[in-house]
Amino acid sequence: MRAESVKYYLKHPQAFLMRVSGAGLLNWIPDKPYLLWYYRLIIKMRLNLKSPKTFTEKIQWLKLYNRTPLHTRISDKYAVREYIANRVGMEYTVPLLGIWNTFEEIDFDELPEQFVLKTTHDCGGNYICRDKRLLDISAAKDKIERHLRHNYYPYYREWAYKDIRPRIIAEEYLVDESGYELKDYKFMCFNGHPKYVNVCKNRESQAHPAVDMFDMQWKPLEDKIRYRDYQPSGCVFERPQSFEKMIEFCKILAKPFPFVRVDFYNIQGEIYIGELTLYPAAGYAVYETNTMNETVGSWLILPERKKEQKA
Repeated sequence: MRAESVKYYLKHPQAFLMRVSGAGLLNWIPDKPYLLWYYRLIIKMRLNLKSPKTFTEKIQWLKLYNRTPLHTRISDKYAVREYIANRVGMEYTVPLLGIWNTFEEIDFDELPEQFVLKTTHDCGGNYICRDKRLLDISAAKDKIERHLRHNYYPYYREWAYKDIRPRIIAEEYLVDESGYELKDYKFMCFNGHPKYVNVCKNRESQAHPAVDMFDMQWKPLEDKIRYRDYQPSGCVFERPQSFEKMIEFCKILAKPFPFVRVDFYNIQGEIYIGELTLYPAAGYAVYETNTMNETVGSWLILPERKKEQKA
């Protein structure tokens, strides 16, 4: 390892941990001690698993002790489509253009001029094509195949990702009324009920996207709940069309889970469900204050731990 790399990793221990975890070098560490160690490294506090109070603590608890086949199914970006279809209708999923096991199977001549490629088993394995004439197939192949090679589970011990079959899907490229991007409406659902929504924009232009937070009456929550590394956009957001319908769908989709985040796109009132997420930011989103972390944590009632589940 070069001296520059050593200096970088000494300043950024999280990056070093991600590198060795991704290489499988820490797989011998059981989930529980790994999470105790990693939480201390990132949150700078001891992880209380016996009596968790904060939201970030409770997400770690759910990783360890709340595990069912349904968790794996809804974390799979292809399999979740069936879950959504069975509960609210396939017409609310982003239109599917194809599914493949390998990059070589993709026939780009059959795809439209705009599309989005996604790996089904992880986070961040997306490649957006806005103009097929300018498509860099080599860059797309490099990114997609790099993601296909890795199991996402070892990085943060997000159990639901562990046994997902890696595949590639293509979905329609969508834009909202802005004409150039999609805002994400991310509903945070606690024990089957949405409590607040993160409206995310400028996701591709900033290291940290702008996040505006609203309650279910569409009142801003900036003074009550804030993430440390995410700034409000400064924009005025009108209550979106079909907002009540999104709330209704959240209650249906979130019902089986102690916590789940339901992500929507809303194009002039026409809604699409992007994905369901069990562990937002892997449970390491840092709130502005620990009091805020505890407030959000108080909304999540953990289920009784099953003795047969082991971490």
